[in-house]
Amino acid sequence: MGNFNIINLRLFLFALLFITALGAKAQCPLVSNSNQIFCASDNPLVEDLEISDQGGGVVWYTEPTGGSILGDNFKLLNGVTYYADNLTGTCPVRPSVTVSIFGEPPNNVAVATSRCASEQSTVADLNPSGANIEWYDAQFDGNLLSGSTPLVNGVTYWVQKTENGCTSIRLPTTVNLIDPGAPSGSSEQFFCADFSNPQVFTVGDLVANGSNIQWYDTPIITIPLDSSTPLVDGKTYYATQSTFPCESIGVLSVTAIIDILPNPGIDGSTSLCDDSSTLVNLFDLLGGAPDTGGSWTGPFETTNGWQGTLDTSSLSADTGSYEFTYTHLAQNSCDETSASVTLDIVEEANAGNDNSIEICSNAEVVNLFTLLGSEADPDGTWSPVLASGTGDFDPSIDAPGNYTYTVAPNGPCTEDDTATITVSVELAPSPGSNSSLSLCEDSSGLIDLFDELAGNPDTGGTWDGPLELINGYRGTLDAAVLNVGSLNFTYTVSGINQCADAVAVLTVIVTANPYAGEDNTVNLCSSSGTIDLFELLGANADTGGFWSPALVSGSNLFDPSIDNAGVYTYTTNAVAPCTQNDQAQVTVLIEQAPNAGTDTELDLCSSQGTIDLFAALGIGAESGGTWSPALNSGTNIFDPTTDASGIYTYTVAATSNCPEDSATVDINVFSQNNAGNDVVVELCTNDTPIDLFSLLTGDPDSGGSWSPALNSGTGLFDPGTDNAGVYVYTLAGNGICAEDTANVTVSLDIAPNAGNDTNVTICGNGVAIDLFSLLGPEADPGGVWSGPSELTNEDQGTFNPSENLGGNYVYTVPGNGGCQFASSTVSVDFINPIPVVVPDGHIFCRLDNPTIEDLISNIIPSSNGVINVYETEVGGTPLLLSDLLTDEFTYYIEELEQVSSCSGTDRLSIMVQLNEPETPILSETNANFCAVDQPTVNDLNGFIVSGTNVIWFNDASATVPLNPTDALQNQTYFAKDEDPFGCASRVSLPITIQIIDTAIPILNPQREEYCALDRASLSDLSNDVTLPNNSILRWYSTESSSEILDMSDLLMDSSTYYAASFDTITGCESSDRLMVRVDFTSCDPDEYDLLIPDGFSPNGDNINDVFDLKGAEFLYENYKIEIFNRYGNLVYEGNKNTPPWDGTSNKSSVFGNAELPSGVYFYVFYFNRNDIPPKQGHVYLNR
Repeated sequence: MGNFNIINLRLFLFALLFITALGAKAQCPLVSNSNQIFCASDNPLVEDLEISDQGGGVVWYTEPTGGSILGDNFKLLNGVTYYADNLTGTCPVRPSVTVSIFGEPPNNVAVATSRCASEQSTVADLNPSGANIEWYDAQFDGNLLSGSTPLVNGVTYWVQKTENGCTSIRLPTTVNLIDPGAPSGSSEQFFCADFSNPQVFTVGDLVANGSNIQWYDTPIITIPLDSSTPLVDGKTYYATQSTFPCESIGVLSVTAIIDILPNPGIDGSTSLCDDSSTLVNLFDLLGGAPDTGGSWTGPFETTNGWQGTLDTSSLSADTGSYEFTYTHLAQNSCDETSASVTLDIVEEANAGNDNSIEICSNAEVVNLFTLLGSEADPDGTWSPVLASGTGDFDPSIDAPGNYTYTVAPNGPCTEDDTATITVSVELAPSPGSNSSLSLCEDSSGLIDLFDELAGNPDTGGTWDGPLELINGYRGTLDAAVLNVGSLNFTYTVSGINQCADAVAVLTVIVTANPYAGEDNTVNLCSSSGTIDLFELLGANADTGGFWSPALVSGSNLFDPSIDNAGVYTYTTNAVAPCTQNDQAQVTVLIEQAPNAGTDTELDLCSSQGTIDLFAALGIGAESGGTWSPALNSGTNIFDPTTDASGIYTYTVAATSNCPEDSATVDINVFSQNNAGNDVVVELCTNDTPIDLFSLLTGDPDSGGSWSPALNSGTGLFDPGTDNAGVYVYTLAGNGICAEDTANVTVSLDIAPNAGNDTNVTICGNGVAIDLFSLLGPEADPGGVWSGPSELTNEDQGTFNPSENLGGNYVYTVPGNGGCQFASSTVSVDFINPIPVVVPDGHIFCRLDNPTIEDLISNIIPSSNGVINVYETEVGGTPLLLSDLLTDEFTYYIEELEQVSSCSGTDRLSIMVQLNEPETPILSETNANFCAVDQPTVNDLNGFIVSGTNVIWFNDASATVPLNPTDALQNQTYFAKDEDPFGCASRVSLPITIQIIDTAIPILNPQREEYCALDRASLSDLSNDVTLPNNSILRWYSTESSSEILDMSDLLMDSSTYYAASFDTITGCESSDRLMVRVDFTSCDPDEYDLLIPDGFSPNGDNINDVFDLKGAEFLYENYKIEIFNRYGNLVYEGNKNTPPWDGTSNKSSVFGNAELPSGVYFYVFYFNRNDIPPKQGHVYLNR
């Protein structure tokens, strides 16, 4: 029974397991078609896959096992196999479906293509890749185009491909047919060949405006001419231009015309005498081979045409050069040519006029040429020849007589010319020569000054001077009346005719006798300075004398310290013509000066005894002097303990002739040095260095030395390097005072050692580390750790990257004895780089074919590290930068810090999203706008049928969208849809825009002027305007107003109106408006009558309230009206600038501004035009 139960139990369990397995398998989805076909135009998604749900639900994968679940809106890809599973992911084998997508757009479709217009291309020349290609003239529907359809410039063609029954969307190609157009230029081109150097002109000399010009010899384009091809006169050549790679269809026709430059010959010249009288043919004077037929111009008229015959008698009146020009006029491209003939008119010789001159024998040299007159020619010769060899006459050497000046003929002239100068010379008077006479001041007797003159003076002259002379020309002078000095006496002999008076000067010099001064006596001290003995002789003593005996100085200076007392004689010698010397004596007396001794210095110690300062003054010092400052002893004794350091002055009193004398003793008292008191100190080996001097007491003096010497070389004790012991501080003696010492006894305790401060870098994914091992081998165990997080293993201080934080961890060892605790720091640089992704950094545009490199560009490293991307959360190999991103796939990001090579503990996960908006749909491919509406790119949005965020471009390949406010132009624009992340649709749709502007109305000349009496309206003004075809006229009050005025509106004087043309076919108004200013002054009085009312009622009812002279200001611009009451008083005066009469007076001097009563008033209207007489009448004012 027991065996039976066991067997039954086994069967039951097996059956249960089998049923469970069958149930699980039955929940897996079933695929009946493992190869499914879709059309690309249907935009197939995962939800479009055909599969049978067996109750367990359906999810799709791109892998047979594992992977990420695809969303229902995931876009299917051609050739990819997709795998299905139930919702629990328990299917043993995932059923698969391989997708084939047909109907993709054809490849190699250019959005725009350019072709040469000359190629006459057709639709068949558009060559996209693929089979079953069809071209249409619209994006939707439209006409199927045959391959022979000619391509039209600016038209967009649409291509589609049909494959397995799937028709692709249509892609656009806009055609641009290039025709550079014929070049521009002159149809006749002229060339000038030089007669002297014939030139060959070539095709390269032809000129056409354009690019890449080619020349042909026929209008049919065949083989272009080489630029070196010679031009043929009168031949026509044909030019095209090219814009790569297209050559123009049209040509420029140019006829070459080659002219010959006329030869005017070579410049010539000739000379004529000013008395010449003959006929000269100027043409014969030209050099070379001049062509006939030219014309002559010059300062005088010529005859015989190109011969240029000139009558030279017309030139004889004036000398100089005359130039005559022979000219051939310009012809086509040949410039005007000319040559000249120069005629030099030479004056005949002119020696000047005869003349005579009378001069004195002592006169200056005379240039005889200046006597010939201003017309005389230079460079003539004199006969007889003058001593100067020129025309200079010197009366002292040249003889009087006739001198002839001869001038030779010039150039073409042949006759000499002469003139004569007659010279007379008269003898000059002689006063002798200047001289001088020297006398001594004691001279006497009479002196004849005439005898003292030098040379051979003439008698009979006269004397002039400071003293009176006797005996006429002898000039006798009494020497006794002369004083010392210099006197000038002048002797004058009178001149005759051309000779002037002559004078000579005699200078009389009177020399003084020598003077040595007055005798004198002087008392001096032996210590006095030098004295000038000459100054003791008196103010008038002569300098330049000598002393006897001679002074040591060798001059006038007496030095009492070296010169002896005694009598000194000063002698001055006489100067010729004087002969007697002179002497004076100075007696010198010298008194001995007092002696205070010699200056000295003393260095004393404060501990030594007193000293006698007088003994320090030296031998010779005189006693009895005084000390300053006074010594405390009141005598010469100095005590270092009571008297201060300083300078002490010893003074001996002055005598009658000598000043006092003094000497100084400069005393320096040195204090005894103090090394301080002995001390004892206990230190720790880790204490900072200490200055032992600072431990001494008793106010010690600095500057001593330590023994034994410290390692610092100073008094600084370093517990780490210096030994314990007794250190002696010694202050050395200074040569005056003895040395002093003090002891410092030092004991040392051993300090604890916490090791060395250090740094360590730990990666976030690294292993645990004992920080104690980093402190160094000297660190003492048994310390404690503190820091930003708690370490394990007590004094070992284990740092675990998964648990601890980076920062400074301090290890502390407690102190012992006199030493404090010790600590060291381990700075943990914990590097755990975790990058972040920028906002929306997981979203990319599918059309950009984003790669791993693009994903990395959206990652912000935390430590400027290197970013790697993996497919797995841990391990694996970094993906290549060029690997393409997969939509809805999760990537794992790891940052590697560059310096430490550390990476983070966890990788950043990112699921990538690839966006591709659908292609927008436009309602039109061609559209028109009115220029007056100032359309912008934003207006293109009105043609969007579908699209969430359509952006516009001016070129199919452009990447930068247009600004919505950019003005539209006549061109094709391209639309793409763009999602919020900047992703654009794959295809850009074109729309060709034409901006239509209607021509502005034209105002007929002189028709905008009217008379105010016409009551003209806008309708009348419209008759003066010419409109474009199919247009109507619109009037506005301003240039920018949008309100259309009514044609019945009356015109206002001096107002401006603006007219626009509205095209009834295009519906566009002209963007510019015609401005018309209305003038109502065109009123002819012969055509209009002046209406003057006979009454008005100014009662305020706004009906007939004023006396209105309608149109008067237009008919008679300068009119004037006067209103009188029945008494003849002027009550109102007006013109076009005054308000109409309202029944009040504007003549305040008579009536003020009061209202006038009802009644009859009389007016006088002055026309002030064309002498029309004034008009008189009456008007009734009725209130």
